[in-house]
Amino acid sequence: MPTVTFLVDDNQWWDAGVRDESGKGRKPEIGDFIEAQLHVEIQKSLAWGPVDPEASPSRRTARLGDALYYFSGELLDSRTRPMHANKEKSEKVLWEVLIIADVPILGLGVFPKGDSPYEPSVKFIEGIGLLWGSISFHALQLSKTITGRITDIKDLPPAPMSRGRFTLRLLTLDTSSVGPLAMKLARP
Repeated sequence: MPTVTFLVDDNQWWDAGVRDESGKGRKPEIGDFIEAQLHVEIQKSLAWGPVDPEASPSRRTARLGDALYYFSGELLDSRTRPMHANKEKSEKVLWEVLIIADVPILGLGVFPKGDSPYEPSVKFIEGIGLLWGSISFHALQLSKTITGRITDIKDLPPAPMSRGRFTLRLLTLDTSSVGPLAMKLARP
């Protein structure tokens, strides 16, 4: 998959910083090479589940809309962590599920303790969901990033939230391009 388009929220956008030759900070621009971590939200996906083993599973993605993708990939790893600082009091856990399709995608979801987004025997997962990208920071346990050159940045109409305007952006990366990274993903 040479190009991938994904949503970037305001937090990721405003925390993203590129330094130019003079050391002055700026936002990412078309032509910059960046690193990104892609993810889908499991509960907000239109579809999520195991690939029928009879269907000869494969690693692939298909763009269905701006940032709406069908994905099918091998379940490589998964982790959980409590959603409460006191692990004994935590009734819910955050699941991170690393799927290797044409591009690595994290499935993220909050589930009641003891529940799982897949059965233990599952080897391949498929789904349809909005593809999100972390471009400035990534605070999760699992990570398998992509790199590429930004070929398009599209601001979506701002949402008039009660706490102020909120803007989502669509970023398109050409993952077949190679160059020096203008911005790397920060990890704690």
